[in-house]
Amino acid sequence: MHIFRLGYFIFFLATGTFLTYGQSDGLLFNKYPTLLEITKRAEAENKNILVYLHYKGCVYCAKMEKEVFPNKYVANQYNNQFVNVSLDIYKDSLGTYLNETYKPSGFPAFLYLDKNGQLEFQSVGYKTVDEFVKIGQQFATLSGEFKKYETLIQNGNITAQNLNHYFSLASKRLPKDSLIQVFLSNASVEEKFSKETWILLSTHARYYKSPFFTFILSNENKFRNIVSNKEVDDYLISTWSFMINQWSPWWANDFQRNKMKKRLKETQHPLVERIIRSVDYTIRIDRAFTWKKSKHKWNKMMDASKVYIKYGYDDWENYYRAAWIILLNYQKMGNSQDLEVALQLAMKSINDRKEFMNHFIYAFVLYELGRKEKAIATMTTALSLKNGSTEFRYIESAEENLDSWIKEMQK
Repeated sequence: MHIFRLGYFIFFLATGTFLTYGQSDGLLFNKYPTLLEITKRAEAENKNILVYLHYKGCVYCAKMEKEVFPNKYVANQYNNQFVNVSLDIYKDSLGTYLNETYKPSGFPAFLYLDKNGQLEFQSVGYKTVDEFVKIGQQFATLSGEFKKYETLIQNGNITAQNLNHYFSLASKRLPKDSLIQVFLSNASVEEKFSKETWILLSTHARYYKSPFFTFILSNENKFRNIVSNKEVDDYLISTWSFMINQWSPWWANDFQRNKMKKRLKETQHPLVERIIRSVDYTIRIDRAFTWKKSKHKWNKMMDASKVYIKYGYDDWENYYRAAWIILLNYQKMGNSQDLEVALQLAMKSINDRKEFMNHFIYAFVLYELGRKEKAIATMTTALSLKNGSTEFRYIESAEENLDSWIKEMQK
């Protein structure tokens, strides 16, 4: 089966050492022990600063070093615009400090600083040559935009639209709750119940104890008249689901979950039953994944899947996750009939939402069932849906398997 090329549950180790590129056709990295020395160099050359944070064993750091940093277009962009600094987060004290200060969510991490050493924004993860060059090109624009909105906010021009722009451009921590509270305290009724305010609150009030969540809930019908019912439903489902299941979903915290379910039921909201069913199904999926050798957990998930499909909820992520687990484990844990359930789940997922990941999984289910032409068409669709947040390893797997399937069909 081709599905095991994906390495879905495999962690890779990189054994190569870090390379510093100093050749004329590659990105030139410098090493400085202090931020002061970096800023002096940036000031003297009138350049901004790029800090590349990495560590030995980071697969995508090694991939960037091999495939992206030596590229002449990358070199032209970054050598001319930035003082480029390479720092290991474990070996370099400055790297450790910057990692602990800015806490990037992944690696490689790229900190874009102005010439004074102030963080403007950060980017994490593998970037293609085109993506990396584009980020460098956009730096000046993004930096200027952030400063523009920062000035507006500091001057008291606190509107929902300005806050949305300001928050979206910021890479540093901002007093978001305080600024939102100032806005709501001074906004007119028309301003409070606008599309921009909905975006502001629904994006930045994701915790069920937030006063802004309470504000949305208290004015739910007004916001439903501003945006679609589905948009409000999705927000409430996401927030309340986290309230119930913010703890590890696969181990013994059922007592706490049941306590939160009781609290949710007390609201008597029409979405209560759906949310609880969704959370319960998520737990079944995660337990089957965690205890891969447990026939009992497998059967519980399969039974739950057959029932859950009948509810017809728009729950595309649960559907494709369950389909993926079935696809990987049905031969040793179940039987070929389980694969038909995976097909139904995958179909339901792509009918609910058009995303790379659910098409990607649907394609593998189809291929496993011998429906090769449709698998090829679906994987082609998946690749057309990829975007900047799609993980490179899945894109690479999709491309490799699609090529393999096409060659197989041509034999």
